Amino acid sequence: MISRPCCPLRLPGLVLALMACAVSPLAAAPQAEHIKQGKRTTALLVVPGKGFATAFCIDAEGFFITNEHAVRGITADSTLTLVLNPAETDQKVMEAHVARVDRDLDLALLKVDGIKDLPTLELGDTKNLIETAEIVAFGYPFGTALAVKRREYPSISVNVGRITALRKSEGRLETIQTDAVLNFGNSGGPVIDAEGKVIGVVNAGIQSVRGGGAG
Repeated sequence: MISRPCCPLRLPGLVLALMACAVSPLAAAPQAEHIKQGKRTTALLVVPGKGFATAFCIDAEGFFITNEHAVRGITADSTLTLVLNPAETDQKVMEAHVARVDRDLDLALLKVDGIKDLPTLELGDTKNLIETAEIVAFGYPFGTALAVKRREYPSISVNVGRITALRKSEGRLETIQTDAVLNFGNSGGPVIDAEGKVIGVVNAGIQSVRGGGAG
C-alpha cells in the first residue's frame, strides 16, 4: 500500500507543516510511548452514506486530519462522527465537520467544536527519509467489521512495516511506499517514524461496501 507523504497544507489561521523529522539508516523502532500516543490520537471516522475511514488529531483544540477522498461530497454543515479510544472504557464519541479540503494533496481538515486538551501527534520533515526505515501506521481497517460485538466500534489496528520505496516526480517526494499491511478503512490514518512523528497519511483508496471503509 502507499502512504501519502506529509506535505504543507495551508488552511485559514493554520499552516499544517505535515512533515516529520529525519530518519537515519540505523534509526530505532518507535518506542512504546510513541505507540500509545498514536493510539490515543487516532480516531475512527464515520462518514454518513460512505462508510468508515481514519483521522488523527494534530491540534488540542479539536483539529483532525484525514484524506479528502474519504469526505468528498460531504458539505461543511454535515455531521461526521469521530471515535477516540473505541472499545475502551474511556471511549469518546464526538461530532465533527469538514473545515477545509485540499483535493490535490488528498487531505482534509476536520474540526470538533467545544472541546479542548485532546492528545496530538507532532509533525515534522520528510527530507531525510530512507528506504528500509521502520514505520508504524494506525487505523481502522474494514470499518466496524472487526468489532468484537455487533453495534460496537472496533479497537484500533497498529501495523508495523518498513519504507520500501520513495516515489518521486522531478526530484520531489510524492508517495511513500511501505510493506505495512494496510486496508480500506486505514485511509486517513497517520504513519509515524522512530521518533513518533508523522511522516505520512495512509491513502488506501475508496470502498463503499457494507462494513468496509470510506477510505
